[in-house]
Amino acid sequence: MKKIVKILMLISILFSFCILCIIFISSADEKNIRETIDSPKNTIIFSDDMNGINDTNSLKSRGYKVYYRGSGPQGTSAVWFQGQPSKFPAYNGPQNGYIASDFNVVTGQNNIDCWLVLPRISGGILTNDSIFLYSRSEQSNPYADSIRVMYSTNDSIPEGVWSEIGRFKTSTSGFWEKRGFKATDTSISGRFAIRYCVANGGPSGQNSNYIGIDAISIIRGNLPSIIYTPLGNCPRGYWPPKVFCQVNDNYGVDSVWVDWRKNNGPYNRFNLTHDSVNKWSNTFNSTVFQVVVGDSIFYRIIARNISRYEDSTLQFKFCILAEPICCIGTGNISIGWLLPLMFTDSRTDILYTAQDIIAAGGSAGNIVAIAFNIVDVDTLSINSFNVKCQLFPDTNLTGFIYGGWSTCYSGTYAFQGTGWQTINLTTPFYWDGINSLLIEICYHNKVQSYASSVMASISPPTRMISYNANLSSGSGCTAPWQCYLLTNRCNICLSIIPPVLWTGNNPGIIPDKYSLFQNYPNPFNPVTKIKYDLPDKGFVSLIVYDIIGREISQLIKGVKSPGNYIIDFDGSNLSSGMYFYKLTISEPSGKMIKYTSVKKMLLIK
Repeated sequence: MKKIVKILMLISILFSFCILCIIFISSADEKNIRETIDSPKNTIIFSDDMNGINDTNSLKSRGYKVYYRGSGPQGTSAVWFQGQPSKFPAYNGPQNGYIASDFNVVTGQNNIDCWLVLPRISGGILTNDSIFLYSRSEQSNPYADSIRVMYSTNDSIPEGVWSEIGRFKTSTSGFWEKRGFKATDTSISGRFAIRYCVANGGPSGQNSNYIGIDAISIIRGNLPSIIYTPLGNCPRGYWPPKVFCQVNDNYGVDSVWVDWRKNNGPYNRFNLTHDSVNKWSNTFNSTVFQVVVGDSIFYRIIARNISRYEDSTLQFKFCILAEPICCIGTGNISIGWLLPLMFTDSRTDILYTAQDIIAAGGSAGNIVAIAFNIVDVDTLSINSFNVKCQLFPDTNLTGFIYGGWSTCYSGTYAFQGTGWQTINLTTPFYWDGINSLLIEICYHNKVQSYASSVMASISPPTRMISYNANLSSGSGCTAPWQCYLLTNRCNICLSIIPPVLWTGNNPGIIPDKYSLFQNYPNPFNPVTKIKYDLPDKGFVSLIVYDIIGREISQLIKGVKSPGNYIIDFDGSNLSSGMYFYKLTISEPSGKMIKYTSVKKMLLIK
């Protein structure tokens, strides 16, 4: 009897303990404490924080293999060398705690090909073991530095048999970016390699500068796979946007969420809703009143499977924009030509004249987003979805235009609901205010569904043309089709940012009045330009102040001749925040003030 009582007491204690565990995990989930729910972790089978010495000999002593395979003689730089804090600091650890390579590794104008073969792993590599690394270039680097990630089942020299498992351009955003790639085969001799691989590089080339690599690791675990197209810059009127992604996992997905923050503020979290087998989506948990023009939004998507393995996207960033929104078309005709998803391939060209845009309140500037009024929506993720734009000198269309396009969006896309649905352009398009605007929507989709209809207005048949079919090969974006001339045209809203006109320092051009312009870019990180106009000779003072009125920098103090002037302001040594710049113009003697103006600018790091 006593044994039975003891057993019952033990069961009761264990049951209570399990309940407490469940309550604790639930509480941790609510508080966004991921560490308590992340077990078991993915196994780290290799890790190098790069915090020590990273010259060639040190790398070799740690089991790496270093090779130069450029197309010309090796230049003045080592294949891989210690990171240079003067270029940018390391991802973590000491500021020089990363490895670097640069354009001087080759001579003249040649192809760069620098190999870093990782050490062999005891026990070998399994299929889907993943290599992760952090990489970047210099901020605003204009050159196309790129990296390839390789995997071989048997070889350790470049001349062996390697598979390319990833290729990307290094980040120029000023931030380190995490990249991850999976092994394709299991092998006891499997090895990963990282290649700084650039065509037309070198001191005389066009496509190379300086790259850094930090915090390399190899992870073993059944990670979820996240398929996602990053959001573009968001006009404030369209906030909050919706995040949509696909998550694939052989073991089943437990949850998907987004961690995000505004500027340097605290992180927030919102969970994504399970829409179908592998589709997840939700809207940022915020309102339009919680963001202002110039805010930067940082976010990443995290997915966890039922085995408690996690993976995440890179940290993405976009900005909150201010813009005039001009909307063309007020008709309520429902048409299915723009998104006929019952076909795998489609192309539609739509023409809006300069008169249409100006009458709707638009003006010359960069088009950063377009929106269509969706009547009936299929949330199918459209593959190879493209938005293209071009300036068009005519006001009529007679057939498809095959040249002159600028691709403004390319990737997968899904309209999230009915009403006005926005496509943020990843590459803004400049409309000159004179020519017609021609927009092309085309795709090559993998599956068929049904048409998503949009609102349209009656229009001449030379303003919108379309064609669609099921192509066995090729793409709706490139097929040489005939077209249907339509008597309706899609209603559209255009988000346009007016251009900033900078004429440069030119004392030969005499302005007709004193002017202080808004700095550009704004927000900025860390350098911005300040422009002012001086119609006659005067004593000029241009001073930057912080938000409590303390003088930060005296940019100009002296006599200037008439003309247009631009000066750079570098905020590298300042913290993020609001600053003011004040222009004061006096007589050349400095006694009588003739003009003064103050403007504010926002530094975001």
